[in-house]
Amino acid sequence: MKAIWTQPAASYQGKFIGFKDAEIFPKPVQKPHPPVWVGGWMKLAAKRAGKYGEGWIPGWLSPKEMKVGCDILAETARENGRDPSKITVAVEKLATIAKTRDEGLNLATPTLKASSESYERDIDSMQFALDRHIFGSVDDVRRRIDEFIEAGVQHFELKIIYPTMDSLIKQMTIWSEEILPHYD
Repeated sequence: MKAIWTQPAASYQGKFIGFKDAEIFPKPVQKPHPPVWVGGWMKLAAKRAGKYGEGWIPGWLSPKEMKVGCDILAETARENGRDPSKITVAVEKLATIAKTRDEGLNLATPTLKASSESYERDIDSMQFALDRHIFGSVDDVRRRIDEFIEAGVQHFELKIIYPTMDSLIKQMTIWSEEILPHYD
């Protein structure tokens, strides 16, 4: 992809993929090319990010699992002569914020249950979701964000769970007044 982004016409023949005189127009504005982010939450994805990526955004990992993945990413980067601090780590999380933990959990529960049903095997799917997302009171949310930061996360994509527009406005107000200034 980098060759296609940076050359007038690019050709490549590898073990699994090949192309001849591939072109893309317009060329990307970012120079030398857009950052390549690796997705995936398995250890192999963290290794790919460490070897090839400018960023890593795994799926639903807990802070503890993120730490393991970030350690793998850093080790792989160093093994490949790369500076791990140049690789951005981000997460995508479902989130709620409310006056109390219970209120935040009540906002989150229907969506977390629906989102986690595909994980029902030999695990408690609701606990699986709660361990991986951000919900609760201001203190709960700050504590969870801090856990992810300590694990190596630098950027957060939060998908606010809201049953009504009024709920969204209330939550966004709390985020803007109580959470964002805490991390400036």
